[in-house]
Amino acid sequence: MNLRAFHRPLPVLLLLLPCVPTLASAAPVDASAENRYDPTHKARFQAADIDQSRGLSREEIAASLPRVLLRHFAEIDTDGSGELSPEELVAMREREAALREARRRERLDELRGGSY
Repeated sequence: MNLRAFHRPLPVLLLLLPCVPTLASAAPVDASAENRYDPTHKARFQAADIDQSRGLSREEIAASLPRVLLRHFAEIDTDGSGELSPEELVAMREREAALREARRRERLDELRGGSY
């Protein structure tokens, strides 16, 4: 087998690699956030991401997702990109869960007379 035939195109392909937008400019994926992303939410996100940019614009959210996301868009968009990423939505859900848990503990503490 002649390996030289495969050797020549390799430098050209390596030079073209930065031109591939999905590989060159894609942000690193937070695997832990992906693992925490509920399959139902993931499917809704992918359906709403019309341009497949891996981020939801205000227009994409207005078209098919709850309006509460629009009302709190700036708060959820922690990186200021103008789009909500799956990681930002996971982080929002985790913040909300932590707040609910803190409120629940406060109520329990009040019910128990402050001894919790």
